[in-house]
Amino acid sequence: MLALFLSLCAFPQTPSSSSAPSAPHQAPSAWDALAAEYEHVFEAWGTELSRSGGWEKPESERPPHPALSFWPRFEVLSEQGEGRAVLWQLDNAGSANQDGESLRRRLFERVRKAGDAEWVASALPRLGTQGLESEVGAYLAGLQAESMPKALRVTARLVEANLAQEKEPARAADLRLRAAFLQYRELELGPGEALAPEDLDELSEDLVTGLEKEQSRHFGLAYYEGSGGTYYPRTAAPVDPEQLWKPVVGTLAEKGCARARLWALANADWQLAEAEKERLRGYLDALCQGSPSAETLAALGAETDSLVYKLGLDFVEPRARVLIEKSAEAARPGMLSGLGSSLCEAGANDPAARERGLALLREVQTRWPNSSEAKNVAGLLFRFTNLVVGKTAPDFETVDVDGNAFKLSDYKGKVTVVDFWGFW
Repeated sequence: MLALFLSLCAFPQTPSSSSAPSAPHQAPSAWDALAAEYEHVFEAWGTELSRSGGWEKPESERPPHPALSFWPRFEVLSEQGEGRAVLWQLDNAGSANQDGESLRRRLFERVRKAGDAEWVASALPRLGTQGLESEVGAYLAGLQAESMPKALRVTARLVEANLAQEKEPARAADLRLRAAFLQYRELELGPGEALAPEDLDELSEDLVTGLEKEQSRHFGLAYYEGSGGTYYPRTAAPVDPEQLWKPVVGTLAEKGCARARLWALANADWQLAEAEKERLRGYLDALCQGSPSAETLAALGAETDSLVYKLGLDFVEPRARVLIEKSAEAARPGMLSGLGSSLCEAGANDPAARERGLALLREVQTRWPNSSEAKNVAGLLFRFTNLVVGKTAPDFETVDVDGNAFKLSDYKGKVTVVDFWGFW
């Protein structure tokens, strides 16, 4: 299984370096050498925890986090003005054996003294999770002056909006829209400036397109492949752009932008509070009642499985059928097979849903026998009529670790465990 050791990260569009790139053949800098050594030790630590089952144990029973022993060395670079070391310390402040508030204030002061250095924009999302709300809030407000670099102004607004969300949701929404217009339109909006629906729709398109582009680049920037196919975070790695921009997409979705609502449905968390489910159900209803484009219909069809899981079969099924009726003939096989598969998945606890799903899959085979969807449906029908609880497992032949051939049927009448695994 593809494993990820996640960490808090930084703004993706801003280099997290405080100095110029190294020249060709130049010896590794103090930062590069320390970061490489730390990643090697962290990887060994994480591998051992996975091997020994340590991740399931209380933190007090695990080997010490490597950040504890590396802290003094990162502190030296941080004191010398290496911005990436400050980012690492902000990421690992919880592992430092130091007074929490004193440490947070010291790191905050280092960020503030760095002025408009490039790495400061990468520090702002980290500062937003460290407490010190009043001091950080005042600092963020000062970074939004027009004389400041664009990256600082944009990120400061996004972080300030997160801090203001609970007590001042309207102000938070305004900050997010101003950040988005500056980032994607190079426009400076006044606080509370009224916007036409078409302006918001265009911004929504630009934002989602830009976010998806950044998201596609993020993994390679933030993680490296270690031993055994496991991925580990790079030291002072960039933040997932979704962390920064998801609340902005949410603001645009609340204002009725279809592209933002579609993105919100597709990228919602798998486990949702009931209030969030109701909000997303409202988005899906609005998309169904309107005149969705062919692209929107196709995107919703591709998300049927996840929407059923997140919002419930009883809610999604009738709306999916409405969307299928609104879709063009060429799109219907894919949408029908998606809904059919979702219904069959739910069939483990709902035999009637399974039968409705099988009927949709057979409809695809009958009406579009030469389509690629029909070929895919054949596999789904086999799966949902044979690979279900209570059915005899299909026989297969393979080899054991010594290369000896055997069949599953050789073990008939014996208790047998078949373990399917892989990297994904």
